[in-house]
Amino acid sequence: MYCLTKNELIELPIAHTTECQKLKILGYLDSSSNLTEKGKQVFDVIENYKSDKKVPPVENIEEFKDNVSIYREIFPKGVVDGKPLRGSPSEIAPRILWFFNRYPQYTWDHVLKATQSYINSFGADLTYCKTSIYFIKKEDKNKNTISVLADWCEAELDELKESPRPILGFNRLV
Repeated sequence: MYCLTKNELIELPIAHTTECQKLKILGYLDSSSNLTEKGKQVFDVIENYKSDKKVPPVENIEEFKDNVSIYREIFPKGVVDGKPLRGSPSEIAPRILWFFNRYPQYTWDHVLKATQSYINSFGADLTYCKTSIYFIKKEDKNKNTISVLADWCEAELDELKESPRPILGFNRLV
Protein backbone atom coordinates (compact mmCIF):
# COMPACT_ATOMS: atom_id res chain seq x y z
CA MET A 1 0.00 0.00 0.00
CA TYR A 2 2.84 2.35 0.82
CA CYS A 3 4.53 1.79 -2.54
CA LEU A 4 1.29 2.33 -4.44
CA THR A 5 0.46 5.51 -2.51
CA LYS A 6 3.97 6.96 -2.73
CA ASN A 7 4.60 5.71 -6.30
CA GLU A 8 7.71 3.84 -5.23
CA LEU A 9 8.91 0.41 -6.15
CA ILE A 10 10.98 -1.60 -3.69
CA GLU A 11 12.33 -5.11 -3.83
CA LEU A 12 10.11 -7.52 -1.97
CA PRO A 13 10.75 -11.19 -1.23
CA ILE A 14 7.31 -11.80 -2.79
CA ALA A 15 6.23 -10.89 -6.30
CA HIS A 16 4.60 -7.45 -6.61
CA THR A 17 1.52 -8.90 -8.32
CA THR A 18 1.07 -11.49 -5.55
CA GLU A 19 1.17 -8.77 -2.90
CA CYS A 20 -1.34 -6.63 -4.84
CA GLN A 21 -3.65 -9.65 -5.22
CA LYS A 22 -3.53 -10.21 -1.47
CA LEU A 23 -4.44 -6.53 -0.84
CA LYS A 24 -7.34 -6.84 -3.31
CA ILE A 25 -8.67 -9.93 -1.54
CA LEU A 26 -8.48 -8.12 1.80
CA GLY A 27 -10.37 -5.16 0.34
CA TYR A 28 -7.57 -2.59 0.48
CA LEU A 29 -7.26 -2.28 -3.31
CA ASP A 30 -9.91 -2.18 -6.02
CA SER A 31 -9.67 -4.09 -9.33
CA SER A 32 -7.53 -1.26 -10.83
CA SER A 33 -5.03 -1.48 -7.93
CA ASN A 34 -6.16 1.83 -6.41
CA LEU A 35 -6.67 2.20 -2.68
CA THR A 36 -10.24 1.64 -1.55
CA GLU A 37 -11.76 3.65 1.31
CA LYS A 38 -10.75 0.85 3.67
CA GLY A 39 -7.19 0.99 2.33
CA LYS A 40 -7.05 4.79 2.68
CA GLN A 41 -8.25 4.58 6.28
CA VAL A 42 -5.62 2.01 7.19
CA PHE A 43 -2.90 3.99 5.42
CA ASP A 44 -3.94 7.22 7.20
CA VAL A 45 -3.90 5.49 10.59
CA ILE A 46 -0.41 4.16 9.93
CA GLU A 47 0.88 7.54 8.72
CA ASN A 48 -0.57 9.29 11.79
CA TYR A 49 0.90 6.66 14.08
CA LYS A 50 4.33 7.14 12.54
CA SER A 51 4.18 10.92 12.86
CA ASP A 52 2.85 10.70 16.46
CA LYS A 53 5.80 8.56 17.43
CA LYS A 54 8.30 11.00 15.93
CA VAL A 55 7.00 14.21 17.46
CA PRO A 56 4.61 14.06 20.38
CA PRO A 57 2.36 17.10 20.71
CA VAL A 58 3.82 20.17 22.40
CA GLU A 59 1.32 22.59 23.92
CA ASN A 60 3.35 25.77 23.45
CA ILE A 61 6.09 25.49 20.83
CA GLU A 62 7.72 28.83 21.72
CA GLU A 63 7.93 27.89 25.41
CA PHE A 64 9.35 24.51 24.39
CA LYS A 65 12.03 26.15 22.23
CA ASP A 66 12.89 28.57 25.05
CA ASN A 67 13.29 25.71 27.51
CA VAL A 68 15.46 23.77 25.06
CA SER A 69 17.68 26.86 24.78
CA ILE A 70 17.86 27.24 28.57
CA TYR A 71 18.74 23.55 28.91
CA ARG A 72 21.42 23.88 26.24
CA GLU A 73 22.95 26.97 27.89
CA ILE A 74 23.42 25.12 31.19
CA PHE A 75 26.12 23.07 29.49
CA PRO A 76 29.39 24.96 29.19
CA LYS A 77 30.97 25.66 25.85
CA GLY A 78 33.74 23.27 25.07
CA VAL A 79 34.64 19.89 23.68
CA VAL A 80 35.13 16.63 25.56
CA ASP A 81 36.50 13.56 23.77
CA GLY A 82 36.03 15.30 20.44
CA LYS A 83 32.35 16.07 21.04
CA PRO A 84 30.91 19.48 21.90
CA LEU A 85 29.23 19.53 25.31
CA ARG A 86 26.36 21.61 23.92
CA GLY A 87 24.36 19.82 21.28
CA SER A 88 22.35 21.67 18.69
CA PRO A 89 18.71 22.44 19.49
CA SER A 90 17.67 20.17 16.62
CA GLU A 91 19.45 17.25 18.33
CA ILE A 92 18.19 18.11 21.81
CA ALA A 93 14.49 18.63 20.97
CA PRO A 94 13.60 15.05 19.89
CA ARG A 95 15.48 13.62 22.86
CA ILE A 96 13.67 15.91 25.27
CA LEU A 97 10.37 14.88 23.71
CA TRP A 98 11.36 11.24 24.17
CA PHE A 99 12.30 11.99 27.78
CA PHE A 100 8.96 13.60 28.64
CA ASN A 101 7.08 10.72 26.99
CA ARG A 102 9.13 8.16 28.88
CA TYR A 103 9.14 10.04 32.20
CA PRO A 104 5.90 12.06 32.39
CA GLN A 105 6.32 12.59 36.14
CA TYR A 106 9.04 15.18 35.52
CA THR A 107 8.60 18.81 34.48
CA TRP A 108 10.89 21.35 32.89
CA ASP A 109 11.68 22.63 36.40
CA HIS A 110 12.93 19.17 37.39
CA VAL A 111 14.95 18.85 34.19
CA LEU A 112 16.63 22.26 34.51
CA LYS A 113 17.43 21.86 38.24
CA ALA A 114 18.75 18.34 37.74
CA THR A 115 20.87 19.43 34.78
CA GLN A 116 22.33 22.36 36.74
CA SER A 117 23.14 20.03 39.66
CA TYR A 118 24.80 17.58 37.27
CA ILE A 119 27.02 20.27 35.75
CA ASN A 120 27.85 21.74 39.17
CA SER A 121 28.94 18.30 40.38
CA PHE A 122 31.94 18.43 38.02
CA GLY A 123 33.41 21.69 39.23
CA ALA A 124 36.10 22.82 36.81
CA ASP A 125 37.04 19.35 35.51
CA LEU A 126 34.57 18.35 32.79
CA THR A 127 36.57 15.36 31.58
CA TYR A 128 33.81 12.84 32.29
CA CYS A 129 30.84 15.12 31.66
CA LYS A 130 28.27 13.77 29.22
CA THR A 131 27.21 15.93 26.29
CA SER A 132 23.81 17.61 26.44
CA ILE A 133 22.27 15.04 24.10
CA TYR A 134 23.79 11.94 25.74
CA PHE A 135 22.79 13.24 29.16
CA ILE A 136 19.14 12.95 28.07
CA LYS A 137 19.32 9.64 26.22
CA LYS A 138 21.97 7.23 25.01
CA GLU A 139 22.07 3.62 23.92
CA ASP A 140 24.69 1.47 25.60
CA LYS A 141 26.65 -1.26 23.84
CA ASN A 142 23.78 -3.72 24.46
CA LYS A 143 21.26 -1.36 22.78
CA ASN A 144 19.65 -0.51 26.13
CA THR A 145 18.49 3.08 26.33
CA ILE A 146 19.72 4.88 29.41
CA SER A 147 18.96 8.36 30.68
CA VAL A 148 21.33 9.97 33.15
CA LEU A 149 18.92 12.91 33.23
CA ALA A 150 16.21 10.62 34.64
CA ASP A 151 18.59 9.53 37.41
CA TRP A 152 19.40 13.13 38.30
CA CYS A 153 15.72 14.13 38.22
CA GLU A 154 14.95 11.28 40.60
CA ALA A 155 17.75 12.45 42.89
CA GLU A 156 16.28 15.97 42.83
CA LEU A 157 12.86 14.61 43.80
CA ASP A 158 14.36 12.52 46.60
CA GLU A 159 16.13 15.60 47.94
CA LEU A 160 12.87 17.57 47.97
CA LYS A 161 11.01 14.75 49.74
CA GLU A 162 13.48 14.61 52.62
CA SER A 163 12.37 16.69 55.52
CA PRO A 164 14.88 18.99 57.20
CA ARG A 165 16.89 17.15 59.81
CA PRO A 166 16.22 18.18 63.37
CA ILE A 167 18.96 20.08 65.13
CA LEU A 168 20.39 17.91 67.88
CA GLY A 169 23.04 18.20 70.52
CA PHE A 170 25.06 21.32 71.19
CA ASN A 171 23.70 23.22 68.15
CA ARG A 172 20.24 23.16 69.70
CA LEU A 173 21.42 25.27 72.59
CA VAL A 174 23.04 27.91 70.40
